[in-house]
Amino acid sequence: MSERRNPEGQFQLANERTYLAWLRTALALVASGVAAARLLAGQTLPWAWETVGVLLILAGVVTAALARRRWRAMDAAIREGEPLPAPGIAVMIAGVIVICGLITTALLLGTNPGHVP
Repeated sequence: MSERRNPEGQFQLANERTYLAWLRTALALVASGVAAARLLAGQTLPWAWETVGVLLILAGVVTAALARRRWRAMDAAIREGEPLPAPGIAVMIAGVIVICGLITTALLLGTNPGHVP
């Protein structure tokens, strides 16, 4: 096992900023999910908008939960001089955004904007 060292402050601060960015991303996902589920639920196919909302909210919750774990893994890698872990959270978020974006596009193309329910 390699010797633990105290990394330069700039690396620790960069890791902390990245952690906070993941938390902001999680908050944005949750807020977007609430907006999709509640504000757009009056549109046609409310279950579809609610599904998009729930997917976004769950992605936000998972992102917030994994952000701390990622911060600790990055901190350990920096301290031990090991390669940095792969950004698995980013892949998960990208997947959810693509899925929700495709569903939203299909829903918007299938609705009549002049139609008031």
